Parts: sequence; structure tokens; C-alpha cells
Amino acid sequence: MSRRSGFTNGRGRKSQAAAVAGGRTDGLDRIRILVVDDHVWLRAGLVAHLEREPDFGVVGEAGSGEKAISMTRALRPDVVVMDLTMPGMGGLEATRAITREIPGSKVLILTMDAQEDCLTAILEAGASGYVSKWGMDRDLAPAIRSITAPAGALGGGTGAASS
Repeated sequence: MSRRSGFTNGRGRKSQAAAVAGGRTDGLDRIRILVVDDHVWLRAGLVAHLEREPDFGVVGEAGSGEKAISMTRALRPDVVVMDLTMPGMGGLEATRAITREIPGSKVLILTMDAQEDCLTAILEAGASGYVSKWGMDRDLAPAIRSITAPAGALGGGTGAASS
């Protein structure tokens, strides 16, 4: 059984951290998501948007790169939706740490900068893909599903690296 099965820790036991962090524990197969953005209102909007998807469960929220790393260690989400630009440790540095230390988690970067050099840096940091903030209402859910599927794919306004 995959880690996407409910809110288990990969060994079939319910994760108390997921329940405490607001994740659903109703036994439905969900993609476990950690949302990281320094803007509290944007983060709240992302959580509300993602929770409307029947196959998604937001297991936690973080407002910094440092907190994203510690929460990814503790919660073991399937996907970390990470803002690129944050005070302190930014999204690229946090992505490098997460993909190095917790290789099972995939990072999806949110960015307003769709320049080729920026997108290259995102993928070189280890992110599984990116979504433009300009189109995230339409592109975020499909991008999350794409990077958690057995094979990644590229789409309009998003980018996903194959696993």
C-alpha cells in the first residue's frame, strides 16, 4: 500500500502528527500535502482550495523554509507545495534540503517568475515541478496529481519533472 493511503506513516499506522495538523483521518485514499507560504492569507486560500479536492488532504502549513523542513520530517507529506520567495530560507534552499533529507516527498514550487533560468534553478534544486501563481487556481490540482502519478508530465502553466 502506498503512503497516499489515508494518513498512515507508511507502515500502516495512523499518523498522530497528521491528525494534529488538521489532516483528515477518515480512511479515504488522499494525497497528503504540506502548504508552505509566508503570506498567511495566501496560505489559508491555498488550504481551502486544496481541501475541496476529494483526493487531497492538507496535513500541515508552514510560513518559512525552515519550518517546511521540520514539518516535512515530522509529517512525511506526499507533496510539499512551496512558495519560491520567502524571507529567511527561501523555497529553493528548503527544496534542496527536503529532497536530500526526505527523498519520498515531492516538492511543487509556486512562482510568479516563469523565466527559463528561474525554472531551471527550481528543477535543479530537486523540485518535482512548478506552478505559476498566475494560474494556480486552474493548474495546482492537476500538477499535484501529475507529480504523484507513476510518471510525471508537463502541462500548460506548470512543469513537472519525471520521477
